[in-house]
Amino acid sequence: MKEIYVLFYKRNFEKGGGAERRFLRLYNYISKEHENIKINIVTNKENENIIYNFIDKNNSNIECHFIKQKNKYIDWYYFIDFFESNIDNIKNVHIISPNRSSFFLYLYLIKKKINLYLSVTSCEVAQRKFNHSILNRLMYNVLIKKSLKIDWLYDYFEIYWNNRNILNKSNVTPNSFTNYDSLNHLENKENYIVFLGQLIEEKQPLMLLEAINEIKETLINKNWKVYIVGGGKLENKIKKYIHKNNLEDIVLMRYSLNNEELLSKSKVFVSLQKYDNYPSQSLLEAINFENIIVSTNVGNTKLILNENDSFLINNKDELSRCLEKIINDEIIIQAENLLKLKKEVMLKHNMKKAADYLYDFLS
Repeated sequence: MKEIYVLFYKRNFEKGGGAERRFLRLYNYISKEHENIKINIVTNKENENIIYNFIDKNNSNIECHFIKQKNKYIDWYYFIDFFESNIDNIKNVHIISPNRSSFFLYLYLIKKKINLYLSVTSCEVAQRKFNHSILNRLMYNVLIKKSLKIDWLYDYFEIYWNNRNILNKSNVTPNSFTNYDSLNHLENKENYIVFLGQLIEEKQPLMLLEAINEIKETLINKNWKVYIVGGGKLENKIKKYIHKNNLEDIVLMRYSLNNEELLSKSKVFVSLQKYDNYPSQSLLEAINFENIIVSTNVGNTKLILNENDSFLINNKDELSRCLEKIINDEIIIQAENLLKLKKEVMLKHNMKKAADYLYDFLS
């Protein structure tokens, strides 16, 4: 039996976590389909309750290890302590979405000659963009060089990482997916617009707020609400913008990793990523609940969306005009078109295909 340690080094999944949701669902599926693999999830203690939204507690092929940190500034030390205590049993570690604050942990695993399987989920890193962070650049260069295999989310990585040694050990995830089991209730839809994701520059939440500010009278008159779900570096800036522009009665902020209840009620979902909306878990979850989708027209977004069953925009002005027309019923996507998009996505982006790929990647 092959044993894999899956490293989720991230505090508080509630403030984001699309990649985490995707991989937790995948590992839960794989562990039930393949009895010859044992999976150990290693993550921060504060993620304990959230993890079990996606992992079956009674699944004997998955064991979760929650690392409690006494000092948040040296989280990596407590992870190293865990690995050192179990080093005789650890041969394979899957690193998902590396975090530069855990660079010492990765160097430790490399020193111990652990087989590293690396999943690069950032479109910026696929394009060798590191947001002016020398440490981030160094970390990825080391991990990409030292990993046994690399799993890329974006096929255009080949343009920017065009090195024979890297290409020979690289694979590209074939598709995205989400949990399509949940039932939708179109009759219970309410006047909600939802933004769901990390509050960082790449997700462009401020573009939404600026668009909302331009049409706030329409939102008030038509009794619409805007939910911004997530957390991140822009959180305080967003709160200040909401207060400065008197949007408190329109815009509501919250944290949540399990968003089915909200998405089952909302009518409109906005996905405004700067570089690529593929393979957004939140976007697929919104499609599953037959939301009208308004998205930036960037990157590989059209692997999921098209102009016939969603609205693709290029800037803030187009976003505000589009939302206002939706609110005023000037443009409509029929329910059958939303259902058609959902069926197409379910067919193309299914869990089995992604799970088979990940199982082969780890073999």
